[in-house]
Amino acid sequence: MENLFYWDVVLGDESVECFIWMIRTWLTCMLGKHPQVIVTDQSKHLHIAVSEVFPQACHCYCLSYIMLRVPEKLGGLNGFEVIKRRFSKAVFGSLTISEFETFWREMISQHNLRENKWLQALYEDRQSEGEGTTPFFDGYVHKHTSSKEFLDKYDMVLQRKYLKEAMGDVESRNLASELKTGSNFELQLSKRQEAEANEKDVRHYEVLYETTQVEVGCICGLFNFKGYLCRHALSVLSHNGVEEIPSQYILRRWSKDYKRKFLSDSGIGEDSPWQ
Repeated sequence: MENLFYWDVVLGDESVECFIWMIRTWLTCMLGKHPQVIVTDQSKHLHIAVSEVFPQACHCYCLSYIMLRVPEKLGGLNGFEVIKRRFSKAVFGSLTISEFETFWREMISQHNLRENKWLQALYEDRQSEGEGTTPFFDGYVHKHTSSKEFLDKYDMVLQRKYLKEAMGDVESRNLASELKTGSNFELQLSKRQEAEANEKDVRHYEVLYETTQVEVGCICGLFNFKGYLCRHALSVLSHNGVEEIPSQYILRRWSKDYKRKFLSDSGIGEDSPWQ
């Protein structure tokens, strides 16, 4: 899913009209390139605006924003810590729809949360909850930040983010990855991307493997969620004698030189306003 965009929105007027103006202005800055997927905060006005300007895009709600609101929305309830654990279990621990429904019903029933309007709204919008991301201005602004204070901090935040990104680019280009195993997959990915697979679990995962097109899919959904194959799928590929990860499962966004390739593919040259 290459055409994916996240928005951190700080507006004085969060009306539908204001969001539409903001989105259309953003579209102009993107040279008219429409996104396939949009991840935003959970806002009815923003949802209406996105639907009007980008009717064909898949609009998802940012899971990180939702999780950050759990203490605010549920912190005053009796047994909050247990509720929070059950909430996380339903969101992150469910491999199937039936598991999620079971975990959710247990949480709602055992803690008498049927009348909680925030949880009701989340359940109704559950199919729109998408990838998580760290808010761009996280740690610098909050919901009570004034427009003047935000503008004062804007340049500082950008400079710090750019510096961190530049340092990361230099480190990625110049440091060789330390190989941990003798796997061909690890050697392959060390040259093209950063692979992650550190979570511990003792569950059984169902992996579907199609030999003709060398297609693999795991019930954990890690590739759809984060864009790289899980260790369960990699194990099945290795067990079936596949020595290299199929190209369709190595997304361009993880390659070390993606930024340079993106600028080239976009036709952005020296005379471009993007320079």
